[in-house]
Amino acid sequence: MALKFAVILCTKNRANDLDITLNSVFLQTLLPDIILIIDDSNNDATEQMIKKYSLLSKIEINYLHPTTANTGLPAARNYGIKNVPESTDIIVFLDDDVTLDPHYFESIIKQFLSCPQADGVGGFILEGYHNRQWYEKPILAIIGFLVPSLVPASLFDFRVTKTGQPLRPLYIQYNKISENTEWLSGSNMAYRTSLFREGNIFDENFVRYAHGEDILFSHQLCKNGKKIFIATDAQLHHRVSLEDRIPSLKHLIMIFGYRKYAIQKFSGGGVAGSLYYRLFVLNFFVAAFVLSLIRKNNFSYMKDTIKAYNIFKRYEEKIGKNDLELFNSIFLKSDKQ
Repeated sequence: MALKFAVILCTKNRANDLDITLNSVFLQTLLPDIILIIDDSNNDATEQMIKKYSLLSKIEINYLHPTTANTGLPAARNYGIKNVPESTDIIVFLDDDVTLDPHYFESIIKQFLSCPQADGVGGFILEGYHNRQWYEKPILAIIGFLVPSLVPASLFDFRVTKTGQPLRPLYIQYNKISENTEWLSGSNMAYRTSLFREGNIFDENFVRYAHGEDILFSHQLCKNGKKIFIATDAQLHHRVSLEDRIPSLKHLIMIFGYRKYAIQKFSGGGVAGSLYYRLFVLNFFVAAFVLSLIRKNNFSYMKDTIKAYNIFKRYEEKIGKNDLELFNSIFLKSDKQ
């Protein structure tokens, strides 16, 4: 049985990056039924670039520009879902800075067909700790166990710690499906549309770059009994664009606030959530100290981390009540401020 699938690609001010990504999409051995581009750019460069593909491709490309700007990646994903044709079986979400192996879509769809119990399937990012030398991996495993914020690595599976830290495996079996998967990367993830018909949506309390929104969505599904997998033969490169990123200090503030929110969701809040968050903060400060030593930057990263945490503390009580409106105003301001 053939499965109809749509691709949702959210982007903002990255026309050149998106061009590279789309080129890899159109070189696939299996092409999607429709591509939806959700563009939050403040110029028309992306729209003009999309016209080139619309003229050359037989695949329907639906270009959408939300009327409310800067609401963030989760809102853009949800906007795309609402515009997916009802006949769609699978929705594939891609970041605008990935390069897909030509068999990527074919491998993803094959996993859904062979695993009827699969609610979500992610591809395998080729950049990672699994590429390190054999003699480095035991050391990384020890560091990762002690300080997962510094080396977010597990031995074999895609895990999420009690402190909300997503871990990637040090050892991987290619051309296999990773069954003990607890999270999917937002750079590339595919879900059955039935999940969204059941009412699952991306959390719009996260705005702009929305650090960790993919972990919150996928791991919450996992905790609720849904089955998610990684298909290691669905391979891609995540180029990690530097375009339109929020400044480093704001990014650190976002990490502290959004991790607090996510841990509450995972743990149910209360004493356990508070304890896990304190452990995360301690872990993150240790990682920041080590990184400042390695970078030899006069401890500027450590200083920024302390500053970011102190700013976050002003909003911690409200975040503890799942009220992120005031906290999010930090990221909705101009980055020049």
